[in-house]
Amino acid sequence: VALMVAMGVIAQEDVTDSLVIGELSLDGMIAPVAGVLSAALHASSQQMSLICPQHNGSEAQWATTGDIIASPSLMALVHHLK
Repeated sequence: VALMVAMGVIAQEDVTDSLVIGELSLDGMIAPVAGVLSAALHASSQQMSLICPQHNGSEAQWATTGDIIASPSLMALVHHLK
């Protein structure tokens, strides 16, 4: 995501207060990762939104009442943020 901001694809304001977790595969899909629950708890305690893999979205919902963007791919995330 930081690279996409640096390239001007995503506006910095759209992700400034976001914690991003996930593993980007070579085909652009965002693979599930361990630790999403802890990341969601931290994001919630800092009043931040969470960007995570779609597969981990339901797990993140347990830990926060804040905004969660659970995306299946980098392209879907870009479209969501634009």
